[in-house]
Amino acid sequence: LVAMWTSAWYQAGWYPQVLTLDDAERHPAYMEFNSKLEQIKMIGNGTPQARYNQLCFLRWLAMASVGGGFMSDYDTFPVKKASTIAPLALGEFIVMDSVPGKGGIPSLMAGSQEEWSRMSFAILELAFTTKPDNEHHGWSDFYALLELKVKDPTSYYVNDIVGEVDKLLSKPMNKRDCTEIEPYVALHFSHAGVAQSHNKVTHRPQLAQSALFFISSHCSLEKPSPEPMQV
Repeated sequence: LVAMWTSAWYQAGWYPQVLTLDDAERHPAYMEFNSKLEQIKMIGNGTPQARYNQLCFLRWLAMASVGGGFMSDYDTFPVKKASTIAPLALGEFIVMDSVPGKGGIPSLMAGSQEEWSRMSFAILELAFTTKPDNEHHGWSDFYALLELKVKDPTSYYVNDIVGEVDKLLSKPMNKRDCTEIEPYVALHFSHAGVAQSHNKVTHRPQLAQSALFFISSHCSLEKPSPEPMQV
């Protein structure tokens, strides 16, 4: 899936970079950040899922470390070109996917280096000081981002232009789907969305490949930029 993600964003006109733990560790506040992170009860406490959720917090710090810009989750794929997406970020933090009326989904986000640092510590401090009030009785960066919007509605902007795929994948795709996809700049093939479409989560690479091929073949959306953008 990561190899597909890299290729898709490059073809859409970007120079994608896969973040690593090393990027987060280079941040001058990493030791402070990680010390608090290890004290937070994560969703999946005591299982490998808890470490996955810790790493999801650390990717925010990694983004600050590499200078900020756009971050796409590895299961989010562009359907519009870079010249359309890049102007959407003006420095202040923006989340481009959302749970309507609640807050952002961290599938595609953008901000300056300073904004990524601010948001990294905002969600960390919230999870560190607040008892989780969700069905999982633990934290993830997704739940922290939702809760932050409740506690501070001005903490970040939301622009709902990433589509979830639960309805899209629940039936064979057809030309009418192009109209549904047109408002979006990217599609998020999340665990939950794929499961809700009654497909196997382990089939996400094949599902994404098939959907993106259909879109490129049948939908009159913008074509990829000829020159990749460094953002």
